[in-house]
Order: sequence, then structure tokens, then C-alpha cells
Amino acid sequence: MNPRIVFVDDDPMILSSIQRQIMMKLPDVELVLCNSGQQALDLLEEISPAIVFSDVRMPNKNGSEFLAKVAELYPCCVRFALTGHSEADQLEKVFPVAHQVLSKPMASARLVKLISTTLLFQSTLKGLPIESHLIRILEGHCSYSRLSEALSMIRSNDTSLNRIADFFEQDLILKVRLLGVAN
Repeated sequence: MNPRIVFVDDDPMILSSIQRQIMMKLPDVELVLCNSGQQALDLLEEISPAIVFSDVRMPNKNGSEFLAKVAELYPCCVRFALTGHSEADQLEKVFPVAHQVLSKPMASARLVKLISTTLLFQSTLKGLPIESHLIRILEGHCSYSRLSEALSMIRSNDTSLNRIADFFEQDLILKVRLLGVAN
């Protein structure tokens, strides 16, 4: 199955431009275009997205609300916020729910490279067992007991992603190491 890339923007001209940019250069992705956050959420019930791009300023459900819901429902999905404006109040709301905030319009080559790099990163992570990957990242940077505690949480079937995130959030060294990998 081809990875699904979702773009949400209330401007049909932007969606049309994105479709032209992506389909010619990345034929192995499934592109899903939505003109509202609600339309995208309805579609996401049927598909699992790899990457979501959302405009920040949209009527009804704005980009930060939409991305917050995507983060809740699909925590492994990479989320990008797109904005043509630099209004501090809008951006302040989107930073906690987007992996990155990007300016629009975006050059075609940059957009294609961003998608390709993100998909490569995701496929690399899927190919690695999470335990060995975490051990490699954290070895020598935290006590053995903290590492053991993290691994036992990950191995447990009843541990939520929020609990794991809280664990790493409480330890500055672990948080910095994981953010280094993400960047």
C-alpha cells in the first residue's frame, strides 16, 4: 500500500497546485485533498495517514484544532502546519500539535523533498525494533534503571503513548536525546 499524504486547505487553488506538484514527482504516494478539517477527519476514519499537512487558518475547525485531533487519533502520523500568516495567537496554538510549522506558498522542490525525507524516516523507524532503537539512542545517556523503566513501559501492552511521553518529558536528558533523533 502506498503511503497516504493528506493536505487540508480551504483554498481550492492551493489544493490544485499541491496536486500538480506532488503527483508528477511522487507517483508512489496516495494524495488525499480535503477542503476542511471536518472533511479530513471523516476521511481519516477510513484511511491511515502517513503525513498530514494542514492550513492554520480555516473556517469552522481551524488547523490547530484539526491537528490536535489527528495527534490524538494517529500519534504516529507526522503533522505539518502551513501558514501564510504570522499571527502569534494562531501559531502559539499550533506549535504543540504540529511537528513543524511551514510558510506557504512553499517551493515545489522543498515540498517534495520534505515528503520524501519524512517517508524515508518513517520507513527506517518501522524497520527497527523499538527496543533496540531506544537502547542505541539512550545508552550512556541515562542510568540503567531509567532505561530499564522505559523499556518495560514500552513492552507493556497496557501502557499508553501519553504515559510514555510523560515519562520522557520528566527526564530532560532523555527528552533531549529523543528530540535529537527526531531532528
